[in-house]
This record gives sequence, C-alpha cells and structure tokens, in this order.
Amino acid sequence: MAQASPTLLQVTRYLEAEPEPAEVLPVLAAQADLVLVEGYKHSPLPKIVLADARADPISVNTSRVIAWVSRSPLDADQPVFRPGQVEDLGRFILDYVAHAAKKS
Repeated sequence: MAQASPTLLQVTRYLEAEPEPAEVLPVLAAQADLVLVEGYKHSPLPKIVLADARADPISVNTSRVIAWVSRSPLDADQPVFRPGQVEDLGRFILDYVAHAAKKS
C-alpha cells in the first residue's frame, strides 16, 4: 500500500513475520539520522530499559543496557533517569551516538 500527497510519501509493507533489526535498519538509515528501536529485548542493540518496581523483572541482556529510566531509585552501573528527564535522556542518547560514531 502506498500513499502520496504534496508533503507525504508513505509506503506500507506487509510481512509474514516480525523482521529482525538487521533487516530494517539499513532501510531506515538511508532516510534518518537516528533510529530509536522499541522492543527486540534479546537483540544485540544498545538498550535503555524502563524499570518499574511494580512489574515483574524483564529478561533483558543487561550487558547491552546503556541507561535506565525508573520512577524509583535504582542501583545500577549505568545512568538512571527519571521519567520527566526527557532533555537529559535526549542529551545522553546524542552523546552516546556521537561517542559510538567516533569509535567506528
């Protein structure tokens, strides 16, 4: 399915299964400076985890966690942000991406 207007081009692709990030990211990277991925907790992508003390612990590869977002204090080796710290988290993400780009 496709939709076009003077200010929009949208192409929808229907797939038989959820694609892996390695399949999707190259397509998105051609048109975006930054891609934030939600889900894929078992992928090797760097992760920012939303921690909720009331929820059951999620199974996530913590070796790839670069930051946490939590309403309650959290003892972690990575930075912990509160839900309202949107600007601080945004700066952290941009700094992380800039540092990663220098490594490659």
